[in-house]
Amino acid sequence: MSSHETPSEEVIVEAEVLSEEHAEQRPSTLPLSIGVALIGVVLAVGSAWYLGQQMTQESQQINDLQGQASQLIGRVESQQASISQQQGVIQHQQQAFEALKTRTESALQQQEQMVQQLLHNNREQSRQLNQSVAALARRVDRRETNLHTAAALRLLQIAEEQLMIAKDLESTQQALAQAGQQITASGDPILLPIYELIQLELKQVRATREPDLYGARSLLNEAIDAAETLPVFQLEEYQPVAVGSESSEPAIDEPWNPERIMNKVWQDLLTLIRIDKKEHELPIIATQSEIKMSRLILKLRLEQTQSTLLLRDSALFNERLHHALEWLQLFDQQSKAVLHIQQQLNTLDGLEIRTEPPIIGEAHRRLRAITAQRSADNAEATQEAATTAPSES
Repeated sequence: MSSHETPSEEVIVEAEVLSEEHAEQRPSTLPLSIGVALIGVVLAVGSAWYLGQQMTQESQQINDLQGQASQLIGRVESQQASISQQQGVIQHQQQAFEALKTRTESALQQQEQMVQQLLHNNREQSRQLNQSVAALARRVDRRETNLHTAAALRLLQIAEEQLMIAKDLESTQQALAQAGQQITASGDPILLPIYELIQLELKQVRATREPDLYGARSLLNEAIDAAETLPVFQLEEYQPVAVGSESSEPAIDEPWNPERIMNKVWQDLLTLIRIDKKEHELPIIATQSEIKMSRLILKLRLEQTQSTLLLRDSALFNERLHHALEWLQLFDQQSKAVLHIQQQLNTLDGLEIRTEPPIIGEAHRRLRAITAQRSADNAEATQEAATTAPSES
């Protein structure tokens, strides 16, 4: 054993010696280990402090959440209490509704029975009423037809009067058009030929052209108003010279000469001149009274021409118009006012103020015949009903 232990001891001794040699050669690492340990301690303390802060915040949040949860729980409990109360109210209302429903159903059943009875009675009354209404409707239809027919007869009569007496084509057209409407409103097919006759007569009346009496009257009114200021033709202003006046006599001390002698002879001749008026003409030199008289005569002739428009006499109208035009020649033909009136009066020359009205009345005659026949038929039917009633009884 000793022989084997010697080499191992030598090896250990050598190893220790070598380790000591190496230890003496390397620097010491203790300060570094201490720094690392301090850093680790600092990090551990910081981590512990941070974790503590986080735990504190989380605990506060947990407390807040618990408070909110408790509030929510309180609200939920209050809502549950109100819901329970409302459920009780709803149950009470449902019970009241069920009771009302039961009463309503029973009342409805009773009313339904009453309605069925009333409907049965109403059906019977309606049947009787329908029979009465049908009979009344037939009488009303006949009466309405008679009213439309009577209105059409009256309108056709008015149309004839307006055309033959008043010569009013517009009123005649209106009356015929309304008569056609009454025939259409009656709905009687027997009166269709009457309607066609009315339309034919209406077409004839519309084709008749009425003269423009209003325009002619307006032109004559304008000429009458302008006649009061129309100028009369005058060559010059005439100033009469008194014979033997002081202005014509020469002065005593003025000597006689040929010019003076000629003036004296000329003035003496003027006293001997006489101006005669020709028929339907004014003298070249007219006085103010003659001018006024001429204007008055022209105005009267124009008014006479205007009055013939009411008579509807074309020949008399044109004759009086020609008289007014002849008298207008006495005025100044160079004046614009005179020429304007002359042109207006010339437009009325040859105006036909009398128109031949169309012949109407056939529709009126036929409708009157139909009405008379219906009246006779109704009288016969009434008489037959009166005679058959006693025999049946």
